[in-house]
Amino acid sequence: MFVLLAMACNPEVGGNFLDSNIRCDNDVFGWFDDLALYVDRGEPKEGAEATYAWDFDYEPANVRSVKGSYSTRSGNFDYTVEYTNDSYMVSKRTIAEFGNYGTVYTNGNLDVRAKITEEDVLGNTVTYVRRDERMGCKGWIKYRWEEDDGSLPRYPQYEVAYDIVSDDKVEWSAETEVGSGIESAWGQWTSELAYVRNVSYDGDTIAYDSWSRTNSKGEETQEWSQVHKDSNYVYIGTTDVAKNGFTVEDYTVAEGSEEPYADVHTERNYDGSGTGLWTFSDGTTCDLTYGADDSCVYTCSDGDSGDC
Repeated sequence: MFVLLAMACNPEVGGNFLDSNIRCDNDVFGWFDDLALYVDRGEPKEGAEATYAWDFDYEPANVRSVKGSYSTRSGNFDYTVEYTNDSYMVSKRTIAEFGNYGTVYTNGNLDVRAKITEEDVLGNTVTYVRRDERMGCKGWIKYRWEEDDGSLPRYPQYEVAYDIVSDDKVEWSAETEVGSGIESAWGQWTSELAYVRNVSYDGDTIAYDSWSRTNSKGEETQEWSQVHKDSNYVYIGTTDVAKNGFTVEDYTVAEGSEEPYADVHTERNYDGSGTGLWTFSDGTTCDLTYGADDSCVYTCSDGDSGDC
């Protein structure tokens, strides 16, 4: 899932559409990433009455430019976000045939709907409908992901509720059904172009907790734990993700409350290829090689080898 990758923008540009009668006392409208920001950075389009157009560059670490337009008369809009060459993302664009429309109010309120396709460097795409609503300092972002046959679910599958709590911070939360349980997520977007996310889940067969922070350079750090209830295996570790998707992971493996019996270190590219090393408590080591085709083979110091 690519959604929520870039939620903050450079606060140094804009101010052509929103007026001084903003309904929220906390002014995040120079950096919070949604259609209101894009329109506010736009200018009246020459030769197109009641239309604002934008084409600007900014630096939320992984984004290169945003281009698009919005008609204040019909409410129709389209935009394209292009990512930097060193990002694992390529683009995010609205699908014009869907008829993206809604209202960006000059007081900062928002009610718009768009169908969006995101593409990564491997050519993978994900398509979804996003609905943005904001009244004053409270907002909601609702998602419906396209099925394999091109159809869309009738109701939102994921809803983010947020509160604009200061000029520099927006706090958000979300809950969604995952298997036999409810996954709870909460975090912050800040004017420093940083993104914090916490996730907690407790299902019939697995439970997990994680904390992550993406800094202004687009680098993500995660701390996490997983408990597999059927096998009683416990995994605790950290994951560092570079802007290009290169991932370094370190974690321990234990049974229940026992001391860990293995330490694991992996380094993998965005396509999944890479290497790993398992070090067991008895001194045995196993080298792993991952392929971009999801393959994995191992060779151990005790002579054992095979597919992972």
